[in-house]
Amino acid sequence: MRVENNPEQKINQEEAEKPKKKHHRLRNFLIVLGVIIVALVLVIGYLGIYKIPVISSVMGADKPRDLGIKTSEEALASIKEKIQMKITGDYVNFESTDPSQLFTGVIPVDTSTTSEEITSWLQRFEGDDPIFSDTQVRKFEGGLEISTMLNMYLKTPVYVKVLVNQTSNKSVSLNIQKASLGRIPVPEGYLEKASDWFEEKIAKIMAAIPGFSMEKYEIHENYSTFKGTFPAQVKKSKQGFSALFSL
Repeated sequence: MRVENNPEQKINQEEAEKPKKKHHRLRNFLIVLGVIIVALVLVIGYLGIYKIPVISSVMGADKPRDLGIKTSEEALASIKEKIQMKITGDYVNFESTDPSQLFTGVIPVDTSTTSEEITSWLQRFEGDDPIFSDTQVRKFEGGLEISTMLNMYLKTPVYVKVLVNQTSNKSVSLNIQKASLGRIPVPEGYLEKASDWFEEKIAKIMAAIPGFSMEKYEIHENYSTFKGTFPAQVKKSKQGFSALFSL
């Protein structure tokens, strides 16, 4: 004897299964979304383009590249003896203050400084609210390797390898060979533009500093030579040496 299916019973069964299907779709969507978010966080943490607590630290992407240049009190004392420019007075906003009030006097300088000396000086005078921190500079024949932590806009390690050549008493030419933000290399097409921008910026800074002149500047393996003049005194800034970028 054949039993016919009840159409009404079949419809009720399909209606009962619809919420289950919707629940499964929502669950699967949330799982996929969670996987995507975790993957993005891990990628950003690995690339170092933004500091993510714990993850960036575990992946070693929250610190500048180590160039092997060590700081020391001896190196700091040595460069302060060679270049006797004093940083004194109250904290001043470099962006809103006339340079003639920031830099006073003139001292002659004719000396050489090592990678350890300049790195020790930069880290000692990076300030309480620096644009750049934990900076290392390694000098090689004709250029510099610079590794630092950028603290403005993005909090990310920055690395630059650049050739430097003096072009006048207040300007240099730059040829950036390599650069990276975090672990992301800067494309070659942008390196020339960056070189031009920093050339103009450095020339502007040098021109704005009363008492500064550069008769001779050469970079060699692990040291550079400088002959010229520096200001005798410089006002303090909470941004430390980074404040020069405000001139």
